[in-house]
Amino acid sequence: ARRSGEPLAEGASPIEIEFCHISYWATIGYQLNRPSGRPLRLRLVRKRILHDVCGVLRPGTLTAIMGPSGSGKTTLLELLGGHAPRGAFAGSRMINGVRYPRAAQYDGVMRGQGYVAQRDSAFFAPLTVWETIAYTAALRLPAKMSTHDKMAHAAAALRDVELTGVAAARVGGGDAGDGISGGQARRLSIALELLQSSAALLLDEPTSGLDASTSMRIAQ
Repeated sequence: ARRSGEPLAEGASPIEIEFCHISYWATIGYQLNRPSGRPLRLRLVRKRILHDVCGVLRPGTLTAIMGPSGSGKTTLLELLGGHAPRGAFAGSRMINGVRYPRAAQYDGVMRGQGYVAQRDSAFFAPLTVWETIAYTAALRLPAKMSTHDKMAHAAAALRDVELTGVAAARVGGGDAGDGISGGQARRLSIALELLQSSAALLLDEPTSGLDASTSMRIAQ
């Protein structure tokens, strides 16, 4: 059994993420405050985004976090994915039943998993779709893996998100408005995270800009 705070082994699978009594307060500004008879002080102004949220993400399942706009879905996903936004939070986050004593330890483990943010990755416009994923594979996959295997992983990721047909297209996205579409850019962001075959993959609005049939295939 692992001790509390011990990192996961490389490539460990599967993992279960459990969160209990998560509350989060965002810092929205500062306010000058002068208590009676005391010097002027600057006080943080915070707004509660999450309140006492509990749940579990089980291995081998697809779990959806649903709610109206502004309800804190992105904030919760960032906390679970180890990308905690600036602010204050309370509660516990566990991986395979292990509670990490420091938030930085949990964040460090989860940053090794797949995470697709709500905004697409900052692509280098002059590169093609294939060059983007090939260079990412060369840099992010283990050094002990051969170049041939890295490129095979890249090609498989493109097939998974159905971007093989535009592999030679420039990513673009500059002022000229050329390049791949927003939906294709979204799928490219997902493909970059599929490269590592992580034990967990967290996606924020993964179907934005996609039609219904493509959304279904991505979910599958």
